[in-house]
Amino acid sequence: MAKYAFFSIPAHGHVLPTLPLVAELVSRGEHVNYYMTGEHKDSIEAAGARWHDFPFFGKLSLEDEERGTNILIESLRAEQTDFIIYDFFFIWGTLFARALQIPAINIRGTYANNRHFSMQSIHQHKSHIWRGKDKDDSAKYFMPPLYAQFARIGKFLNVPLPLSDDPFDVFAGNEALNIYMMSRKFQPYAQTFDERHVFVGSSIQSRASNGDFPFEALDGRPLLYIALGTLFNHRADIFKTCLKAFAQTSWQVVLSRGRQSTIFALGPVPANFLVVNYAPQLELLKRTAIFISHGGMNSTIESIMAGVPVIYIPQIEEQAINAENAEKFGLGIALNPENVTVDQLRDAVERITNSRAYYEENIQAMRSSIQSEGGYKRAVDAILSLNARGELAPMSSSSSS
Repeated sequence: MAKYAFFSIPAHGHVLPTLPLVAELVSRGEHVNYYMTGEHKDSIEAAGARWHDFPFFGKLSLEDEERGTNILIESLRAEQTDFIIYDFFFIWGTLFARALQIPAINIRGTYANNRHFSMQSIHQHKSHIWRGKDKDDSAKYFMPPLYAQFARIGKFLNVPLPLSDDPFDVFAGNEALNIYMMSRKFQPYAQTFDERHVFVGSSIQSRASNGDFPFEALDGRPLLYIALGTLFNHRADIFKTCLKAFAQTSWQVVLSRGRQSTIFALGPVPANFLVVNYAPQLELLKRTAIFISHGGMNSTIESIMAGVPVIYIPQIEEQAINAENAEKFGLGIALNPENVTVDQLRDAVERITNSRAYYEENIQAMRSSIQSEGGYKRAVDAILSLNARGELAPMSSSSSS
């Protein structure tokens, strides 16, 4: 039995895809420690891992960085950790592994990076969806301090950093094993990634709790589900446009507003709308006819697996690439988030409704392709094939089933 330490940022879209891996590792007799903030304690323990209270590194003061790093390294040593598995946004995971001289495994719910396609490529992507949109330069403000912190912790741990002119390289995650919770069909330059890069299609497993979502309020009318994710869902203007577009229509609408928008910002809620802070997406998609989404990779994959066409309103460049892929494969329709209108929303819903068979056929084909990639079971096959020296053994036959 090996001991694994998991790290992620405290966001549902990053934590939830790791939990099927945790549960599968535990079911195969492995021991998992998960270092995370308290809001995810219950779901982590339900997956079978031992939860460790750990603050998000990105919000620590300079003094707390060193203290927190010391405490963490001591814990990892005390647990006799064999492998570190980290979400690519938790950039410090690779430093911990190198400090302890143990293998690291990178988990990503988004695109693989190399010299052909990188985080910088994503940020600089010129989307046809955002034709004429001024590029968001926020990265030039948050990347320098983030990279400076990464360098400080590396120096404190006496871990040499690779020389790079691109601060986005901290997200590269070029480990002995890199697992992608997405289809290889979506990956640009897919042929340039070797056997260390494993695309498993999806990491979806039924979740233990649906929270307090009022399923009894769903009355059987065609269901339109609207959600803009958990990180970039501050666009109350888009939510208001959705309210105007579908108020007093034959649709029943569930609008998940997230934490960034309040019911007061939305104004009066039409009688055919159900506005919630959180929606159990997997369960709700089973009942959904059309999904209006930001187009994060998790939501994109989950909608495909549920057989639901999507109207994409991307909030960041990566999501615009997802939306372009979805349009290319005939999975949905993409709209420009900067000027989405009531008429555009209604037209997109009508187009999907009138061409339902076309979208369902394409979604079914993509779902079959994703299923063939093996999911979280193949991911765990790959993890168990990595030995203590960080070398990959030949994959078992179950990997391709």
